[in-house]
Amino acid sequence: MRRMRRPKTCYRLDSGGARLLAAILALSLAMAVPHANADAAGATPANSVTLNKKFRGKLPITELTEDEAILHALNRLAYGPRPGDVERIRKMGLERWIDQQLDPSSIDDSTLDQHLDQYLTIGMSSKQLLDMFPPPFQVAKQEGLSKEQVQEQIKQQRQEAVAALKPTGNANIDKAQQQLAKMIGPNRIVAELSMAKLDRAVYSDRQLEAVMEDFWFNHFNVFANKGA
Repeated sequence: MRRMRRPKTCYRLDSGGARLLAAILALSLAMAVPHANADAAGATPANSVTLNKKFRGKLPITELTEDEAILHALNRLAYGPRPGDVERIRKMGLERWIDQQLDPSSIDDSTLDQHLDQYLTIGMSSKQLLDMFPPPFQVAKQEGLSKEQVQEQIKQQRQEAVAALKPTGNANIDKAQQQLAKMIGPNRIVAELSMAKLDRAVYSDRQLEAVMEDFWFNHFNVFANKGA
């Protein structure tokens, strides 16, 4: 009698796990490169680079120039370089920048705060959100309104919201604010969450914290459109 083989169990990484694994592998390869160029006697690689001690600190950088090391760090520990980032880190030193990123509370992030102030919903409690942004047709059902009455009500609310906006002088920003103001109900909450998340990635000086927030966000949140 033939014995039946047990089926192999397949384990699949989710997208966050796959990205983390890829980062670990890439970092391992990057750290292995300097050793690959050394001979058996431990000779210094021919293309080794000596960096300023103030810039490098105790970082084990051997084959990258200052700008290459900065770009490497910004692409691994942040969302990539922004205008002026390379010059700023070159001046302060890469080790000091990394130390700051590991202590986000020491970094002034007022520029980001100014951008987040425009999103009213992200500072509200769950109860406030439910009270102020209920599903329109759910409210209509409770109040006994017809579909036509609800649509007219939504139209009026959108007109009032747009009329209350103050022009900024920037056509693109004004257009975006108008589109946001027209969102009624839970869609407004989801839209502001999405825009605030993007603003953190772009404007926050606490870049490593923003990257880690994105990692845990992927693991501990449920997609809003899955419903209540």
